[in-house]
Amino acid sequence: MSATHRLDFQKVTGPIEHWVTTFHTGYWGFRPDKQAAWEAIRPGQAFLFHASKSEFLDVPPSLLEEVGTGIIGFGRVANKRTKEEAAWWQEIHGDGTYPYLIDLEDIVWFGQTDEIRDVPVAEKDTEEMIADVHHLAANIISFPEMRSEAGYQIPAQGSPMNVSQPEKLFPLIRSRLDASPETEAASSATESSERTASINGSAEIRERAQDRNLDPNAFSDEAVEYTPSLGDTIAGTIDHEEALDIFETYLAERGLSGGETTNSDLISFDDGAVVLAEAKSIHGQNERSQIRRGIGQVLEYAHTDIATNVELAGKERLVCLLLSRPPSEPYRPVLQSLTDRDIHTFWVDDGGVAGLESSMRTLSAITDS
Repeated sequence: MSATHRLDFQKVTGPIEHWVTTFHTGYWGFRPDKQAAWEAIRPGQAFLFHASKSEFLDVPPSLLEEVGTGIIGFGRVANKRTKEEAAWWQEIHGDGTYPYLIDLEDIVWFGQTDEIRDVPVAEKDTEEMIADVHHLAANIISFPEMRSEAGYQIPAQGSPMNVSQPEKLFPLIRSRLDASPETEAASSATESSERTASINGSAEIRERAQDRNLDPNAFSDEAVEYTPSLGDTIAGTIDHEEALDIFETYLAERGLSGGETTNSDLISFDDGAVVLAEAKSIHGQNERSQIRRGIGQVLEYAHTDIATNVELAGKERLVCLLLSRPPSEPYRPVLQSLTDRDIHTFWVDDGGVAGLESSMRTLSAITDS
């Protein structure tokens, strides 16, 4: 995966019982000796939640032997602050203190959190805490699984710490997201409404009002934009790279080879032709913005990466959008109209390459020649 598509992740580590507090409060805390590390954290950073073995539950080890260590969820930093009140089990029943907080948003837990009573840890006894850590650790991404399935594992020590190759863990994370009924229900509801509404707005021409309200209080300087969830970002990154892998293999089997540039996701060519593809992961909430962005990008990259390249400029060219899934029906006429401007559209469907009928004919004419 190119650096362009990397998603920066760090990880925070703490005993499994401390994560029960985070489940209720939505924040994570650092000890006084971690102040410098806390100060370096910035809002918007993504963190994997690494649960280590229990340290502060005074119970026989046999009661916790089935609780593994590994990744139990993730979230994004909203802001930072300090606290004085006791919130963690160690603060309540011991002498530890964790005054430096990061408030988290966009939190996803892999475990059975619907079985956890959402109250402060101070209201729980040891028996309930034992049950809670078992629920949190359900569906944990363990270190053996990371090593065997991803060929990479997060650092076992150090918190906070950078995760150098988070994309290798994305398939494991996505498997947890796909298994969540709440995730599936939310995704289905979003797509059914957003995909239909995104392009079916009125195209009626209205009279422009030239008598404008110039009251400065009537306007806002705040930009409005869609911020994808971390789950969407992880899934989108996987879909993006898988689409490119499938399309690149499709072209290679037909004699075209190449790679990526600083701009373009994929450029493949042979002696007579060159194919430039800009890949976009789409779902109901981002389809319109992704297609719009992709159109602008392929127009720009056709100039920067083909027209100004002496090796490629003279070849027959095919410039295209590559979508991670079939586009919704309302968008197909829009995409079809782009073929008149020599912008074609393909997508991944059932593990293979598909596309607009006219685009597939054009691609076949290039690759079969």
